[in-house]
Amino acid sequence: MCPMATKSARASTPSSSVRRKNPGRDLISATDLQAVQGELKRHPHLRHHRVRADGDAIVIHEPDTRPEDLLQLESIFGLGGPSQALIELKMARTRYSPVMKFVQQSDGYAVYRMTYRGHGGWSYPLDGGKLDTLVRKYVRHVGTREFFDLM
Repeated sequence: MCPMATKSARASTPSSSVRRKNPGRDLISATDLQAVQGELKRHPHLRHHRVRADGDAIVIHEPDTRPEDLLQLESIFGLGGPSQALIELKMARTRYSPVMKFVQQSDGYAVYRMTYRGHGGWSYPLDGGKLDTLVRKYVRHVGTREFFDLM
């Protein structure tokens, strides 16, 4: 092939940048995502948790640094406790880990929780049904001791 033919072939080729195709981008409706976010807002202990749509799932993430742990510094070290500004700074920089997810199915959703035994990972489905029912039944347990009893 002559150099000019190669050059003209490249010129007619669309942009050479490659983007990863995300086939699950729009699988979760805004209404379903808002249902989970609304339930988190109902529980004060979940105010720093985050919700994200990921393909065909709605995933709840918990902060790796908890504000309650920062407040305990006062009793442990006899300090005046961290300032609200310090807590907000730490929360803005914290990482989040997935703890619960709701996966779309043909007849509704299935709920899973993160497990921490062995290699960890997602549990088998805990329950299935309508999202509103599952959210009311399971989200309140996130961040509590009862979360570990969910089986």
